[in-house]
Amino acid sequence: MTVEPASEIFILKRNTPENIKDWVAAQKTKGRKFLMFLSSNGIKMHGYIKLLEVVFQVATQEIIGNKVDDVVVKRQNQTLDNVLAKVADTYMKAIRTGIASIALKTKPTLTAVVCSSDHNERIYKSPIVGRNASEQNIPPGTVVDTKIVSPVINEFYLNSHSAIQGTANTPKYSLVFDDSDIPMDALELITHGLCFLHAIMPATVAEPVPLKVAGNSAKRGHDNFIANS
Repeated sequence: MTVEPASEIFILKRNTPENIKDWVAAQKTKGRKFLMFLSSNGIKMHGYIKLLEVVFQVATQEIIGNKVDDVVVKRQNQTLDNVLAKVADTYMKAIRTGIASIALKTKPTLTAVVCSSDHNERIYKSPIVGRNASEQNIPPGTVVDTKIVSPVINEFYLNSHSAIQGTANTPKYSLVFDDSDIPMDALELITHGLCFLHAIMPATVAEPVPLKVAGNSAKRGHDNFIANS
């Protein structure tokens, strides 16, 4: 008895971006619910950007003809400085091209936020109470968007989780692209709400759940790729 795997991985190094649509159609006939796109070292930037454009087309086919008001893109990165410009320029151009290519009846606005924990800032209660580090942590839902943020771009620190061991590493969120004029308060509220979506535990997690799911899926895909290479 042959059992079909639950998912397949589209590896850009072995295919071309134009093959994605046929590949996705084949996966749908097999009843696959999870699709993964993998780019690896050695892929030229123009190939990766084309991949982004076509993937966006595929992902939005189900909403053609419907009204799409706003698209929020969140990206997780451990090294923040080297990715802000790339997200604001290269990635957003690719997504814009993808949106234009499917001719939606409305023109959705775009908001791009980069999440990073690669910073040295630690936020404590004032005054500091308790002897243990966890007793000094700020409560879940605490937002800091003044004083210690960048004077150049809009940033905020959002501590959405409750750290029970050690000092909480509060994620920093950087707004790198926005043409929707979304208020920062609304963006902070949306970001905090996404931290409630973990299906296994009822408590909030440190980062938006879609980022954690994407990160876990990417790691699993990478490990499978290495194991079968």
